[in-house]
Amino acid sequence: MAQGLKIVTVPNPILRKKSQSVELTPQVKKLIKRMQHTLFTGQDLTGLGLSAPQVGYNWRIFLTIQKDQKKFLPLRVFINPQIVEKSKEMITGVPNSEFPYEGCLSIPDIYGLVDRHKWVRVKYLTLENGQLVPKEEKFDGLLSVVVQHEYDHLEGILFVDRTVTQGHQLFRLVRRQSKEVLVPLEEKLNILQLKKSKIS
Repeated sequence: MAQGLKIVTVPNPILRKKSQSVELTPQVKKLIKRMQHTLFTGQDLTGLGLSAPQVGYNWRIFLTIQKDQKKFLPLRVFINPQIVEKSKEMITGVPNSEFPYEGCLSIPDIYGLVDRHKWVRVKYLTLENGQLVPKEEKFDGLLSVVVQHEYDHLEGILFVDRTVTQGHQLFRLVRRQSKEVLVPLEEKLNILQLKKSKIS
């Protein structure tokens, strides 16, 4: 059984590097299996998406998974993805959610609103029966946000970059008397001092 991987957190410099395209090698297949186990244990979700840089690999790979009510929707594997088209219309925050803020496994307890394209069209390779299969799909709604968030990781961009650049507030999740509350973040994060990739 594949073992999970440790999540890389800020300020690890790998999160700021642009990732490299990959070929389907035994090492890549093994990494994808371990990423799947890290993201979804079979009962619990770690997150809605996970990129290779977040587990210490500078490869253009990310995974997404969704939960529709109590059912988990198919896990998707994106290899060497390219966003080939995106909507002019933007949305602010996570759509159709009581909690509109984005967060990231690599930046624990920090949240913020992000303006993203309402939909994106992506060309990518995926795995089917151990073989690479080319796909092109249009994603909207929650999955569009997750895809854009994970794609940013492959470009060395973090959601906090967009939150701050777009003029939104960052928040820290704190626990007070068994309650979780968001508190506006006044201090600058160390991550904001690091060299950023160009945001487009």
